[in-house]
Amino acid sequence: MHAPTPTDDRTDLPALVIAGLPLDSSRRRALLDHLAAQVGEVYARLVASFVPPVPGAAVLALVPGPLGVEAVDAVLHRAVRTALAATPFVAGAGGDRLRPGEVTLVDGLSRTADPAALRGVVPGLPARDWWRPEVLTGLGATVTSLADVVDELAGERLTPAGWRALYDALDGSDQESLGALPVPLADGRLVRGPRGLLVPGEVRSELLAPFDLRVVAPEADHPLLYRLGAVDATAASVLRDPLVQGAVGDLAESDDDPAPVAEAVLGLLAESGLDVADEPWLAGLPLNDAMGDAVPARELLLPGSPLLAVLDADPAEFTVAPELVDRFGPAVLRAAGVRDGFAVVRDTDVTLEPDTWHDLDDEDGWVEEVLSGLPAQPVPPLTGEFTAVADLDLVRDDAWPQVLEWLAADAGTRAAVVSPVRLTLAGGGRREVPSYTAWWLRRHARIGGRPLTGLALPDADPVVRAVLPVADVPVDDAFAAAVGLARSPGDLDPAAVLDRLAEDDLSLPAATLAQVYAALAAHDPAGVRPPERIRVPDGVGSRVVAASSVVVCDGPHWLQLGLPGLVPGPAALADLLDVDLASEVHDVALSDAGRRQPVPDAVASVLGAAPATYVEHDDLRAGGVPVDWWPDGDDVHAATTDGLARGLAWTTGQWAKRWLLAEALADPDALPALLADDAFS
Repeated sequence: MHAPTPTDDRTDLPALVIAGLPLDSSRRRALLDHLAAQVGEVYARLVASFVPPVPGAAVLALVPGPLGVEAVDAVLHRAVRTALAATPFVAGAGGDRLRPGEVTLVDGLSRTADPAALRGVVPGLPARDWWRPEVLTGLGATVTSLADVVDELAGERLTPAGWRALYDALDGSDQESLGALPVPLADGRLVRGPRGLLVPGEVRSELLAPFDLRVVAPEADHPLLYRLGAVDATAASVLRDPLVQGAVGDLAESDDDPAPVAEAVLGLLAESGLDVADEPWLAGLPLNDAMGDAVPARELLLPGSPLLAVLDADPAEFTVAPELVDRFGPAVLRAAGVRDGFAVVRDTDVTLEPDTWHDLDDEDGWVEEVLSGLPAQPVPPLTGEFTAVADLDLVRDDAWPQVLEWLAADAGTRAAVVSPVRLTLAGGGRREVPSYTAWWLRRHARIGGRPLTGLALPDADPVVRAVLPVADVPVDDAFAAAVGLARSPGDLDPAAVLDRLAEDDLSLPAATLAQVYAALAAHDPAGVRPPERIRVPDGVGSRVVAASSVVVCDGPHWLQLGLPGLVPGPAALADLLDVDLASEVHDVALSDAGRRQPVPDAVASVLGAAPATYVEHDDLRAGGVPVDWWPDGDDVHAATTDGLARGLAWTTGQWAKRWLLAEALADPDALPALLADDAFS
């Protein structure tokens, strides 16, 4: 400022003002208030005169801030800003001039976007190079969020090409705010949000027709839609669309003809490369069987499947319609879940409780048996993976040898048999139980009318083959053990073996019967139904008697009593057979005290260790019956030399040496020769 010499008042306004201004008495300060408004108006007109052609960024740089460098300058700033706020100097997106208070800025809109495309939705949008919120908002401009603008767009009625132009304007803006962006569909609908929409691709229109799919109108296609979650309408993306899965699921509850939907899904499968492993819901796709009835794909077999020949049912009920095979081919039908063999049911995180259900035969019986073998649980046990073979109840009884071979050869079905179910109990403990499939085969499969647990493998131990019929089934050891086919005595199933032993046509030596009972005695009697008829030794052979007449004896001395139903074995066998021990029902009081005698020296040479004395009797009786020997605690009572040999051999656990010891006691001088002979045993 000059008066006419410079004053001390400074200003940062980028303008030269020529005017007469009054000064104070010192002529060092200007009295500006009554002229500041006029200066502001002149300055505002000057700024407005630059629009156009000066770019908005350069024009807005002329807008002073709210504060001056000192008091006089602050008055000028306020006057200029007040005048600018009332001046239409901002270039609008539509080519018009806007006062700052008429301007609306969109937060989140890309600075490179063309706001002209939004002027019909958001009034007051400035031209692209006028987006200076830090300047315009101080002059009265308002700011709205891009998300609010997107909400307003839902009321617009644009052509698909118009929407595409709008997307072009919004491209590069904040994607989170664009999540609900309206999109026109090919069927005329307008939907909110591009995510999951299908952009027209190479899929034939007839494959899309049966589904109420959300396909973008072709004229609205824009790269922004992909970035916001839209996908190309490929055969795979169409199949994965929830509306397609929903359309298939709705067929089960409606009377509509499923053919259009089914054929469209098969057509998509043929082009997609997907299968039922990728999309498990495909197994429920209704397809016509050979009789014309709609059946879920998982329940159908391809024509010529070997499995059809072993089912106890009309093959037409399980065969997919031949015309579908001719039209789509076996590979596509397999992809939909149609099978060549047995179906394998898979599930995860299954709780075992009475209402556990996978549409499997006698599944509740398996669950009940598993739960009965576990400690009481406050919550049901959980298995992370459940696998089972379905439809085993449809197999004919005469087909089981072949079916078992198939089950053992296929990796999927074999695992469902041999892999145990791993349970997690309420307290975090773990327990393994037989799989449903192994349990079902043990319980229900029959070969020659016999359960698998009542059959022996061709290479089984001779004792096993002697008591059980042989089933010529080519399966591996793990599979055979899982389904109950016996190879060794330890594999014998008590229930099946006891049933077999009760059959009159079985010819079994007494020695073999003893081995069988020894193997059975190792099993837990819980869950074994007591037999009504029991096989007992009869000389070198055996015979069947009523269980009520049977007792179990724990040593060969009981044979001297001539009891009719005597079975040799330990107390555990009595529990298994649910019969008494001989010692519990027979009074075997010995006849007299006898005479205690030293054990002959020859005994130590034969047995190595023996009692020092025994009790000699002239007439030994047990329960009134004459006997040659009898053990009584640690003592051996004997009435004969042969009886002494037997008693000492039994009590020392060397029963096999009873004959040698009897000869040595009868002729002590022959002991060296007898021991020499025994060395070759």
